[in-house]
Amino acid sequence: MKTKTKTKTVLVRCPGSGVWVGQLVKRTTNEITLKKARRLWRWRVADGLGIELVAVAKFGLDPAESRVSPPTDVLLIGAREIIPVGGPVARRILSLSNASPS
Repeated sequence: MKTKTKTKTVLVRCPGSGVWVGQLVKRTTNEITLKKARRLWRWRVADGLGIELVAVAKFGLDPAESRVSPPTDVLLIGAREIIPVGGPVARRILSLSNASPS
Protein backbone atom coordinates (compact mmCIF):
# COMPACT_ATOMS: atom_id res chain seq x y z
CA MET A 1 0.00 0.00 0.00
CA LYS A 2 1.41 3.38 -1.01
CA THR A 3 1.74 6.07 1.67
CA LYS A 4 1.96 9.82 1.09
CA THR A 5 3.63 12.05 3.68
CA LYS A 6 3.07 15.83 3.73
CA THR A 7 3.31 18.66 6.23
CA LYS A 8 0.45 20.93 5.31
CA THR A 9 -2.76 21.95 7.04
CA VAL A 10 -5.97 20.35 5.78
CA LEU A 11 -9.66 20.34 6.57
CA VAL A 12 -11.08 16.79 6.66
CA ARG A 13 -14.73 15.69 6.70
CA CYS A 14 -15.48 12.15 7.85
CA PRO A 15 -18.98 10.68 8.18
CA GLY A 16 -18.38 9.14 11.59
CA SER A 17 -16.13 11.70 13.25
CA GLY A 18 -17.16 15.05 11.80
CA VAL A 19 -14.99 17.90 10.53
CA TRP A 20 -11.37 18.41 11.58
CA VAL A 21 -8.59 20.89 10.76
CA GLY A 22 -5.00 19.93 11.48
CA GLN A 23 -1.51 19.33 10.20
CA LEU A 24 -1.36 16.36 7.86
CA VAL A 25 1.16 13.81 9.10
CA LYS A 26 0.29 10.75 7.01
CA ARG A 27 -2.28 9.67 4.46
CA THR A 28 -2.99 6.16 3.23
CA THR A 29 -5.86 4.82 1.16
CA ASN A 30 -8.35 4.88 4.05
CA GLU A 31 -6.60 6.64 6.96
CA ILE A 32 -5.47 10.20 7.64
CA THR A 33 -3.28 11.13 10.61
CA LEU A 34 -3.42 14.75 11.81
CA LYS A 35 -1.44 16.46 14.55
CA LYS A 36 -2.57 19.56 16.43
CA ALA A 37 -6.03 18.83 15.04
CA ARG A 38 -9.13 20.77 16.04
CA ARG A 39 -12.64 19.33 15.65
CA LEU A 40 -15.11 21.89 14.32
CA TRP A 41 -18.25 21.44 16.41
CA ARG A 42 -19.95 24.44 14.86
CA TRP A 43 -18.69 26.80 12.22
CA ARG A 44 -19.56 30.04 10.50
CA VAL A 45 -17.38 31.35 7.70
CA ALA A 46 -15.49 34.57 8.49
CA ASP A 47 -17.19 37.78 7.33
CA GLY A 48 -20.20 35.82 6.04
CA LEU A 49 -18.29 34.87 2.88
CA GLY A 50 -19.90 31.46 2.42
CA ILE A 51 -21.47 28.43 4.06
CA GLU A 52 -19.47 25.49 2.65
CA LEU A 53 -16.37 23.85 4.08
CA VAL A 54 -14.43 25.05 1.04
CA ALA A 55 -15.23 28.62 2.19
CA VAL A 56 -13.97 27.76 5.70
CA ALA A 57 -10.68 26.61 4.14
CA LYS A 58 -10.45 29.75 2.00
CA PHE A 59 -11.67 32.49 4.37
CA GLY A 60 -11.46 31.01 7.88
CA LEU A 61 -13.92 30.97 10.76
CA ASP A 62 -15.92 33.60 12.57
CA PRO A 63 -14.52 33.16 16.10
CA ALA A 64 -17.67 34.44 17.81
CA GLU A 65 -19.97 31.98 16.01
CA SER A 66 -17.71 28.91 15.72
CA ARG A 67 -16.84 26.24 18.29
CA VAL A 68 -13.66 24.15 18.09
CA SER A 69 -12.18 21.47 20.34
CA PRO A 70 -8.76 21.67 22.01
CA PRO A 71 -5.88 20.47 19.80
CA THR A 72 -5.10 16.76 19.71
CA ASP A 73 -3.47 14.17 17.48
CA VAL A 74 -6.04 12.04 15.67
CA LEU A 75 -6.33 9.13 13.23
CA LEU A 76 -9.34 9.56 10.92
CA ILE A 77 -10.82 6.73 8.87
CA GLY A 78 -12.91 7.08 5.71
CA ALA A 79 -12.49 10.76 4.83
CA ARG A 80 -14.99 12.08 2.30
CA GLU A 81 -13.32 15.47 1.77
CA ILE A 82 -9.74 16.63 2.22
CA ILE A 83 -9.35 20.36 1.56
CA PRO A 84 -6.01 22.23 1.76
CA VAL A 85 -6.05 25.26 4.09
CA GLY A 86 -3.76 28.21 3.30
CA GLY A 87 -1.12 29.50 5.75
CA PRO A 88 -2.78 32.60 7.28
CA VAL A 89 -6.21 30.94 7.46
CA ALA A 90 -4.70 27.77 8.96
CA ARG A 91 -2.91 29.78 11.66
CA ARG A 92 -6.13 31.63 12.57
CA ILE A 93 -8.20 28.42 12.79
CA LEU A 94 -5.57 26.52 14.78
CA SER A 95 -5.22 29.41 17.26
CA LEU A 96 -8.94 29.82 18.07
CA SER A 97 -10.03 29.55 21.69
CA ASN A 98 -11.22 26.13 22.83
CA ALA A 99 -14.97 25.64 23.10
CA SER A 100 -16.13 25.28 26.68
CA PRO A 101 -18.78 22.75 27.69
CA SER A 102 -22.27 24.25 27.82
